Amino acid sequence: PRSIFLLTDGHISNDLDNILNLIKLNNKHTRLFTVGLGSESNRHNIRTLANYGSGSFSLIKPLSSLQPKIYNQQLSNKLKLLFTHCTQPAISNCSVSWNTNQ
Repeated sequence: PRSIFLLTDGHISNDLDNILNLIKLNNKHTRLFTVGLGSESNRHNIRTLANYGSGSFSLIKPLSSLQPKIYNQQLSNKLKLLFTHCTQPAISNCSVSWNTNQ
């Protein structure tokens, strides 16, 4: 499937329900990964968009809240994790049947 990375503050001016419906219509062939930028990011929307898109999300704080070296390391770790998730297959509509006959 195709992967889309959305960098956003999560503040959606349009109707969130319409956007989520659009994501649901396309999530069989497209995965959505979201990155929340800034301390005012709407965590709920960022997480919801990624969940509907069978992806994952990450939040990135502004540089001013951390030392540059620490910020760069945390940013690098978060992006590596996001790319790791991107390369793993998504599983949907999975079920397990256990043989309980002994």
